[in-house]
Amino acid sequence: MAKYISDFRQGDTKTIKIDYGNGIDVTGWVFTFELKTDFSKSATLTVSHTAGDDTNDDILNGLVYLTIDSDESTSISPGKYQYTVSVNKGGTPNIIK
Repeated sequence: MAKYISDFRQGDTKTIKIDYGNGIDVTGWVFTFELKTDFSKSATLTVSHTAGDDTNDDILNGLVYLTIDSDESTSISPGKYQYTVSVNKGGTPNIIK
């Protein structure tokens, strides 16, 4: 499922919280954020995050924070975008958001 980011502006830092719930070990899972103007287009911005890379991640309880920092978002031209977040557990990536 894709979502619109209505409160995200060029140069902003955006954090997406992904919560699988207590007891779900997400160690080594790779989460990838893609920002697109349209699903048929190439990604304008791609950010990957391995569970545990953020100090706030709680990988043994399924909690991950995927952050797009201001340095990455400054290159985005103003406009309407859609995003997806996919997870790769060591096989084929699955879109989760």
